Amino acid sequence: MKFFKNIKNSIYNPYYYNSVIAKPFSSSLKYFLLFILLLALLATIILSFTTIPKIKFSIDMIGKEILRYYPDELEIVIKKGKVSTNVQEPYFIKISSNSKNILVENILVINTKTPFSLENFKDYKTACLLTEENLVCYDENQTIKINPLTNIPDFKLNKSIVSSFLTKIQPFFKLFYPLFILVHFMIIFIASLWRMIYLFFGALLIWLVAKVRKVDIGYKKSYQIGLYLMTTPFLINFLIKYALKPLGVPLNIPYLFTIVLIVMAVLNLKTKTIVENSQIPANPPA
Repeated sequence: MKFFKNIKNSIYNPYYYNSVIAKPFSSSLKYFLLFILLLALLATIILSFTTIPKIKFSIDMIGKEILRYYPDELEIVIKKGKVSTNVQEPYFIKISSNSKNILVENILVINTKTPFSLENFKDYKTACLLTEENLVCYDENQTIKINPLTNIPDFKLNKSIVSSFLTKIQPFFKLFYPLFILVHFMIIFIASLWRMIYLFFGALLIWLVAKVRKVDIGYKKSYQIGLYLMTTPFLINFLIKYALKPLGVPLNIPYLFTIVLIVMAVLNLKTKTIVENSQIPANPPA
């Protein structure tokens, strides 16, 4: 197929790059868009077989953990912004015995009988404390945050209701997976498309390489050639992200994309291969 032959030639074929000089910009743009579309599609396929099963497993585990942690006997009622329960308080919901966090022993402590105090909160060694009128929790900065319940609508919560809710939302996750894949595809494609803006700078480097190699092209043609020269940097980035990184191979080279772009320009722009545009065959050899 011609498109895949163009990918091969874009990696290395100095004679092919002479033909690019004679091509209209539209044909180069078409190649670039098809190329990043293919990469986005391949990345999405890989995601479907790797990340999606992990997400599904995590969601299933979260549901099971919620049911496992929620006590059989506990019922919480919020009415007019005030909490009441059917258990003896203070009531402790402990973290798994496998937890190594010595500062927090409980997921939640419920005490609607005693007004909130900082001393009690710390003594409970809990992530959150539910009082009669507030939910008090540590935030991501380990700062204690008090959340009033005045705007919370009236509701009742027990294990049966939690189980019923989890069962009802399960079908919606089937819609989430294809949506997640579509969003991921769009993000990859748009991020790759951004390289066209980057190429306004990259074309200056290509133009400089062309000058050093005594290849007579202007900035506009340097930009057009760059649409092909970016093939190899894209493929290397793809290999690092979807092949080496999952295998645990660390590879983080600053400005790698730009370095590879310059190397490809040096390899493919050669004075000896430059011929007059009128002599360039329509279909150069692979």
